Amino acid sequence: MTKFTVFAIRCALILLLCAITLFFALWVPALHEEICELLHARAEKLYMLHNLVFPLASIISLSAIGVVGVAFEFPSAISRDEIFSTQTAKRLKIISVLIFIGCAVGIISASLLIFIGERLLAPVLFLAFLIGAALGFMLAVLSAYVKRAAALKEEVDHTL
Repeated sequence: MTKFTVFAIRCALILLLCAITLFFALWVPALHEEICELLHARAEKLYMLHNLVFPLASIISLSAIGVVGVAFEFPSAISRDEIFSTQTAKRLKIISVLIFIGCAVGIISASLLIFIGERLLAPVLFLAFLIGAALGFMLAVLSAYVKRAAALKEEVDHTL
């Protein structure tokens, strides 16, 4: 992998980080307002659920930022031909755990949205977070295979 490719992948990760930040800064306050209106129209006793919007969105955003931060080292590991290492397996495991955390909170959030009566966005979010949880599971499995490949590579290197 050339230096330009590593640079391009890192730039894409930085753009993804900017998009996550913009999502949290711009879309979450509008979502909070919409949920306040929806809850206020439904029932007064559910109105306190609007206090969950920022903490739940923060957990999802922080886990996404963590995933991008951990993934930032992958392009240089590929260029150094160190992708099959225990360090890469650990990074993949961290990414899968962060994805699981973010998606679990997202599924809970989407379920709450469905519960309070949001019928348009909530099912789409629920499905997206479900797909994300499946991706986290696949990364956990990939982590185990990379760890095993690293052990085999080390054994072959010692044999030669």
